[in-house]
Amino acid sequence: MPRLLLSGLAIFAMLLSGTALAQTWPTKPVRLVLGFAVGGSTDVMARMLAAKLSERVGQQVLVENRPGASSNIASEYVARATPDGYTLLNTTSTMTVNATLFPKLPFNVIEDFVAVTPTVAVPSILSLHPSVPARTLKEFIDLAKAKPGSISYGTAGEGSAAHLATELFQGATGVSMVHVPYKGAGPAMTDLLAGHIQVLFIFSAQQVNTHAAAGKLRPLGVTSLQRMNSLPDLPTLQELGLEGFEAISWSGLMAPKGTPRDLVNRINQQVNAASKDMTKQLGDLGAYAVHSSPEQFAAYVKAEITKWAVIVKRAGIKPES
Repeated sequence: MPRLLLSGLAIFAMLLSGTALAQTWPTKPVRLVLGFAVGGSTDVMARMLAAKLSERVGQQVLVENRPGASSNIASEYVARATPDGYTLLNTTSTMTVNATLFPKLPFNVIEDFVAVTPTVAVPSILSLHPSVPARTLKEFIDLAKAKPGSISYGTAGEGSAAHLATELFQGATGVSMVHVPYKGAGPAMTDLLAGHIQVLFIFSAQQVNTHAAAGKLRPLGVTSLQRMNSLPDLPTLQELGLEGFEAISWSGLMAPKGTPRDLVNRINQQVNAASKDMTKQLGDLGAYAVHSSPEQFAAYVKAEITKWAVIVKRAGIKPES
């Protein structure tokens, strides 16, 4: 009995501690750890969120960049952090791909983190060089099927968002194209505009708008399930017949395992409110805010791991050395 009583008191004390943390959070600066370098689009949107969240909670929210190893360095750092709500991982969809791409990670994506909330989604746009004799998605699929291996597509490298989107597209349509990996999205875009490659999934509505207006590329469809505010007349690939097709780059927050549930819920509420304040800024970047409960986000992360595991294995994608 004494042991049971002590155990019960310990659990009760932990629950009270979690509730107290939630009621007072934050009482000091909060760090959003990001696995990418300063200046990229993911970093820009993370800093937007940090600024809006700072305004809401009355404490500094800082972005701490820990780039390297396809964002795994940042993930490992947060997995080992104190679960008190002051060190959070600004994760991305890359993490769900890494779960399969890297066979021996120093952390477990599901077991070592607590999902807090998604924050941002960035769709891509399937775009062609104007020399490709196809003006609709159906025409393009028919053309690619008629001449397997005659069309080349660019990506920012093995396992990049554009690579995965294209492999998902090939699996959904049965087309077979030649992969041309680049060291970044910029060189891939340059070669698309020059006609050295014919296809590119572009994660920048602004670039698509600019180059399409100049007649330098031809957008066919958007890879999200909803149309983009910045490209309202461009249909989704789902609307064009690819049922359920979605290939977006997303960001979200995760906390270290052991973070009290009350505290997770408190952070979720504050972050969701802050991200709603980013709607106009995100729209200008071709992105949109997303929100959910911690439980919904956890389920989504698991589903994404399963989805991309199929693509990584089927395409034989390996991490770049």
